[in-house]
Amino acid sequence: MKNGFTLIEVMVVLAIIGAILVTVAPRLVDRKTTMKSTVRAFASTTREIHNASRLFNSTYRLVISMSAEEGHSYYIESAPGNVPLLTDDQLKDESKLSDEELEEKQKKIGFSADARILKSPVSLPRGLFFEEIEYGNRSYVISEGKAYIHFLPQGLVEEAVIHLTDRKTLNWTIAIHPITGQSDIFDGKKPLKELRTE
Repeated sequence: MKNGFTLIEVMVVLAIIGAILVTVAPRLVDRKTTMKSTVRAFASTTREIHNASRLFNSTYRLVISMSAEEGHSYYIESAPGNVPLLTDDQLKDESKLSDEELEEKQKKIGFSADARILKSPVSLPRGLFFEEIEYGNRSYVISEGKAYIHFLPQGLVEEAVIHLTDRKTLNWTIAIHPITGQSDIFDGKKPLKELRTE
């Protein structure tokens, strides 16, 4: 009895492995490329919001929705003029409100959907998630529900860092500069404290 494989058996195994790689590899590359382009598009949207808030003399806010049932998405709302930002305590009080109470309060402030930049909410592609949002003026992060990043008509932006992940190996950080409104993209998860020292 002979031990080992014949040349034909080895070639058949290599052909099977090759066929698997040919079908699976493009999907993996496409998935990563799609996620990267989504992250770039998101960062580009923040720049457009910054410009629009000054152009239209309105307070814009980027709404980041992190819903376990409906998925993760983002959209834009605006209110005329300069809307004052809430303090940490006011935000904590607001987080205790029901969805209906919160919606009613938002209507009083004057925020409504704005389709000048995004025609409708943008859903993140399957497998990409907003992990958490850090703020320069808050002592806590938001990792579920809705997070708001405000863009003021004077050109100032609420300092924020948005972390995106595929919950496996890919992570990105988008840092929004509070004065210029410029968004910088970093590979990996970089906390706000670390970015401030760079």
